[in-house]
Amino acid sequence: MNTKQVNKKSIVVFIHGIKGSMLVDEKDSTVWLTGAQGLGLDTPNLALPLTWQGEKQEKDSIRAKEVLSEVKVIPFIL
Repeated sequence: MNTKQVNKKSIVVFIHGIKGSMLVDEKDSTVWLTGAQGLGLDTPNLALPLTWQGEKQEKDSIRAKEVLSEVKVIPFIL
């Protein structure tokens, strides 16, 4: 392929995390996105640990459980 040719296929990159996934802790409790967070009434602490093992940053217990399928503004109503 030369530099003048254009690839007409779209590339979609999905990155798990704050905007696209439900995040849970080690107890499987929702860390992101709860109803209060959706309304801007609560802000979770999603900071990564500030400790390192050599060149790798340590991980926390937060993990992506599933892709957000919906975001309810008022649970059971909207």
